[in-house]
Amino acid sequence: MLEVDGITRTYGGLTAVDDVGFSVDAGEIVGVIGPNGAGKTTLFNAVTGVEAPDSGTVRLRGVDLTGARPNAACRAGVARTFQSVRTFDESTVHENVLAGALFGGGRRDRETAVAATRDALDLVGLAGDADRHASDLPIAARKRVELARALATDPDVLLLDEIGSGLTPVEIDDLTDTIRRIRADRGVAVLWIEHVTDALFRGADRVLVLENGSLIAEGTPAEIRENDRVAEAYLGEETVAASDADDGTDAPLPENADPAATTPEGTPAGEIRAEGGGGR
Repeated sequence: MLEVDGITRTYGGLTAVDDVGFSVDAGEIVGVIGPNGAGKTTLFNAVTGVEAPDSGTVRLRGVDLTGARPNAACRAGVARTFQSVRTFDESTVHENVLAGALFGGGRRDRETAVAATRDALDLVGLAGDADRHASDLPIAARKRVELARALATDPDVLLLDEIGSGLTPVEIDDLTDTIRRIRADRGVAVLWIEHVTDALFRGADRVLVLENGSLIAEGTPAEIRENDRVAEAYLGEETVAASDADDGTDAPLPENADPAATTPEGTPAGEIRAEGGGGR
């Protein structure tokens, strides 16, 4: 459904994304991981029209969207969330999501947009918060507002840029369940950048790995966990050890690690994160 072919984006002498190509099928959840500076968000920007690529093409259901403006890409069926929360804080949750229903997708009358808003809020678990101001919500709920607003545009493809950042492990697990429920309910394809790889590996059907702007690996979560190049570039040897420990054996702790600060799997807080949090 979504076909990305040979996308390259440079900034002066820096190549942020280098000849990256992949496809996402309808109803598929595809994760994107990589260290900071790997080009993940730049790739999203090229797909959604925030920045035009220097070369390459983006097609959705055969329609060329390369270089289309974000509003045109959205109306064609591409919606996204961003790393930082971008809610209208003085507006209600309902009004935030209604903005997506009215202006993001194809032109709708208000009655249809209101119905789409209610459906999106119900799907992300915020129906009971519709009349609250976005500024009154905790960060996890505000991220769900953004997710609902993107859903209200009725997308074919939903791009999530580190939607799990800043959340607790329980909140991330709940959000992962919500994303899978959205896929099942709407049949929407999902392209998902996440540094909390435990959640992404649980939720994704397939994972893409970027390093220095290039696609270095692609496969199922199990295949990516066992990929030596990925372990060296991003996940680290501890990740492979943690994966091996799933059979009930104890994985060794990293040298000089504090056992009190680690889970039985030997990874801090039970998560596998890249240093430094979010970013391109």
